Amino acid sequence: MEAKDLIGGMALPQGVMFVSKHRVSVAYHDAQGLQHYTREIHPGWLRVGPLGSMGLLLLEGGRAIGHIYRDSSDFKGMVVASLIGAPLGLLARAIITAPEWQRLLFALVFLGGMFWAFYRFHLPFRQGVLNLGRYHGAEHMVAHTVEKGLPLTLEQVRQQPRLHRSCGTNLAVLTLPLIPISVLLPFWAYLLLLLPLLPLFSWTARNADQNPLASRLLQFGYWGQRYTVAQPEERHLEAALRAMEGLQDQPERIGLMA
Repeated sequence: MEAKDLIGGMALPQGVMFVSKHRVSVAYHDAQGLQHYTREIHPGWLRVGPLGSMGLLLLEGGRAIGHIYRDSSDFKGMVVASLIGAPLGLLARAIITAPEWQRLLFALVFLGGMFWAFYRFHLPFRQGVLNLGRYHGAEHMVAHTVEKGLPLTLEQVRQQPRLHRSCGTNLAVLTLPLIPISVLLPFWAYLLLLLPLLPLFSWTARNADQNPLASRLLQFGYWGQRYTVAQPEERHLEAALRAMEGLQDQPERIGLMA
């Protein structure tokens, strides 16, 4: 598979997903070891441009998580809790008479506090977050190897940087200056504000080597990746390599034993 056919990748809680123009490939670890599956996709999403590519990645990422945790009681509990929590949240929004910006600010503080509490006091959650960061780093390193046209071996992958200029974290970081504005706007208006950031995100990734502004924005994104990307171990690199292998037209084992 050539680099131009690669749409993108995503780190999963237990593995890595890569998506090309015609196929999605997921490799993940469970109690039985490294598992892998591929699925052919319809390229109609790509006609929408970068927005379609992002939508495709998010959709396939959701499907991959559902596949990985399809037999997990914890995951089913999370789904049930979400189904119950959504209407309760809408009910609370209707009952609370505070201004919109105060309700949104309270929601952000509450969610941030819940994340901190789980990370600080719930060891499985903290380990899961750290593990996700390691798979994230492995995904970036394998993507760098493909984009440079290098052989897909562990030796080559280990030499690649962990940070990537097209990482979704860079896009998330670009939204940070909008947070103060978001508490003053309806949610739908905030989403409209985010749309112009997509071409800015693509422009930054393409022009960081030539344009000073793009270079500064990229460094801002790299700062964000310090919190979402970690140094992978052997098992994380193995999953990322296996996922990339699945995008080949004629899959074959590639360097997992190097």
